[in-house]
Amino acid sequence: SDVRDLLCDLTYLPPEDFFARWEALQTRLSVLLPAPQEPLFLPRVKECAAQLIAWAERFPDQLLFVVIQHDHSRHEVYGLAHLLHTAAVTALLSRRLAWTPERQKSLVGAALTMNLSIIDLQGRLASRGGKLAPPQRAAIDRHPDEAVAWLRNAGLDDAAWLAAVAQHHEQPGGGGYPQGLAEPDETAQLLRLVDIFLAKLASRVGRAGLPAPQAAKSLYTGSNGHAFAALLVKEVGMFPPGTLVKLASGETAVAVRRGTSGNTPVVSA
Repeated sequence: SDVRDLLCDLTYLPPEDFFARWEALQTRLSVLLPAPQEPLFLPRVKECAAQLIAWAERFPDQLLFVVIQHDHSRHEVYGLAHLLHTAAVTALLSRRLAWTPERQKSLVGAALTMNLSIIDLQGRLASRGGKLAPPQRAAIDRHPDEAVAWLRNAGLDDAAWLAAVAQHHEQPGGGGYPQGLAEPDETAQLLRLVDIFLAKLASRVGRAGLPAPQAAKSLYTGSNGHAFAALLVKEVGMFPPGTLVKLASGETAVAVRRGTSGNTPVVSA
């Protein structure tokens, strides 16, 4: 809590403001996302997406802090946490790209809903580890199409949002799924790369997560230097808020705000 207080003080924000709202949003999504059949599902998801976009404008360092500092030992909630974190980071990147408000809303909405049919499955897999059973593999393979169907049933007619969900596992040149598209949608590609980056950060039973700088470097290399991967590396920096660092004095510190360059964060010992 002391570090959170400092982070808020650095941006002239009462400590209870951002972090309390973030925790409230997590709670809201834990009830909302598992119930896409509810009549108000779609408007409420859009409200959550709009909230994240507003925070990306006003509180970018705090958003990175809560994503990086998330307690990944709670493997059972991985599915929900991953969607929220993906939405937060895509909000930051789409702002950096100066996308239109409509396009930002489509992207962040897609990030919140891309895994609707496998939220619980992801939590179980993170908690248990091991190889996928054939039914689990099949559920993962079909989840983009299932999520699109559920969103259409909820009344979504946003073509950009639906395309991003449908194609967020497609890869340029083919080799992705479910359709093996050679030229996937640009918005879906940004979503895919953020999805991969955050999956690298998260631990599972039997597998530790990577530190943020290492995860970003791995993403950039694995994507063959994709422009969106380069953007993510630049946005996150070498020591994003929430990263533990060792000072020249020998003290351990945590980065609480990005500095004027990627390797000069503001830290709290």
